[in-house]
Amino acid sequence: MSLTVQQIICDAKKLVGRISDHENTADNLITEIQSVCNQIDNMKQYQEEIEVLNNEAKQQPRDALIAGIQQETKHLRELKAENRELRNALEEHQNTIELIMSKYRQHTASLIKSNKINLSSIYNARYANVTANLDEECELKYKENLSKLKVENNVLRELVNIANSYGSLDSSSTTASSSTVIQDNKTVQTDTNDNKKV
Repeated sequence: MSLTVQQIICDAKKLVGRISDHENTADNLITEIQSVCNQIDNMKQYQEEIEVLNNEAKQQPRDALIAGIQQETKHLRELKAENRELRNALEEHQNTIELIMSKYRQHTASLIKSNKINLSSIYNARYANVTANLDEECELKYKENLSKLKVENNVLRELVNIANSYGSLDSSSTTASSSTVIQDNKTVQTDTNDNKKV
């Protein structure tokens, strides 16, 4: 089932739209990953600052400090897990885009090859048509010339017969003219037979 150029354009537009959507999704994922990384850096900095403050100010209870550190550590682990999920989603998205582009390239190459085959068939058909027209034209011209020669030959033979009947030609001229006419007639008949054989 051959595809038209309009269908190819529609498929290409759909693929471009999907790729654009995937790229937007990838950009959003990258932005979220960067945001998570920034949060992780901020949490690390915050934890370091808390530790510095706790070391400097010994008035805070040890249990409260440990609980705060544990809570921040849990939050940090959650952020790391979310970061891993986002990275995996980004890799999966990139693999999907590569697969779509590969299918699109194969589809385009197949269409181009099919169009080349169709163009070759059209060219061969047109060439055969032109050749047939030329052969037919040559044959018509040949038949037309042959018909003219036959008419001319018949007229000449009639003139020779008339001249013979009234004795306006001497015997040698008559014989020569008759031989020439007969020879021309044989030549025309030979050409006709050759043309039929061809």
